[in-house]
Amino acid sequence: MKNTSKNFYIKKFFIPTAENMDLSDIPMLVRRKMSSLDKIAYSAVKEVYEDGVQEVVFSSRYGEIDRLKSIIESYLACNEASPAKFSASVHNYFVGFLCQLKGLTISYNSLSAGENTLSIGLVKSIISKKSKVLYCFAESVPEMKGCACVIGDKEDANSIKCTFTQGSFDIEENELEMFKKFLQGEVSLFKTPCGLIERVKK
Repeated sequence: MKNTSKNFYIKKFFIPTAENMDLSDIPMLVRRKMSSLDKIAYSAVKEVYEDGVQEVVFSSRYGEIDRLKSIIESYLACNEASPAKFSASVHNYFVGFLCQLKGLTISYNSLSAGENTLSIGLVKSIISKKSKVLYCFAESVPEMKGCACVIGDKEDANSIKCTFTQGSFDIEENELEMFKKFLQGEVSLFKTPCGLIERVKK
């Protein structure tokens, strides 16, 4: 089968750390209820979010595992579990939280793909038929890490022009570190299990 390619633009990107997380625009009462995953994910999204986003793609290998562990421990100790905590333990909780916070009524996807969770979520964003997609990857275990970017089909002053080519390629050992190098221009290729992403020189 012949490989197919698609041109796209990474319009904005941000990779948060424990040191540069900023939740100052979240009310204290709401902030206290956020999980570690919610905090790292929102810190990433906050820096890239822009009006006109038509779809949200969120990827996380383990999702709200901290909340889930708390529920299991509570059940084992007391033979009961909080319905409120359960509703906040589902994998797509952060996307719902974000949409409610921003007043969004757009479509979204939440996915997990093992060690390739970042790259598969990225590919899902690239092949979307929407013209502007907000992509966020976040994990809270074994450490807090994440990234976010806006992917679109139109170029602006600071966007990174890229090409995605479908095919079979060897995957990256540390996806986030390699994607960071790709975004910062240190490498021109980023491999995924189902295609190759390449920076295009302007």
